[in-house]
Amino acid sequence: MENGTPPSRSELQALLDAEKRLAKRSPVKRSGRLAFGGLNPGIVACEILDLSETGVRVRTSATLDPVPEFFSLEFCDIYSRARLRWSKEHELGLEFIFD
Repeated sequence: MENGTPPSRSELQALLDAEKRLAKRSPVKRSGRLAFGGLNPGIVACEILDLSETGVRVRTSATLDPVPEFFSLEFCDIYSRARLRWSKEHELGLEFIFD
């Protein structure tokens, strides 16, 4: 987008996605764990990449197939329930569930 060139498709999509956010993301690098699965729970390690008031982006080395819709997230002695908003390869976008 420099020097007056039009944005690429991926740059434009990133701008549109940023406009959809309800809260500003802050980059973080923290270890965490994701639990999922109800009666037969799975637990995988994850890295918290960024955090906002409404959600989190995480990376995991585990292959989740299918990717669950709901998770419990634990990091820094904080526990939160979250809903899957998007997934791409080993990254997940999760929205916090507040009751």
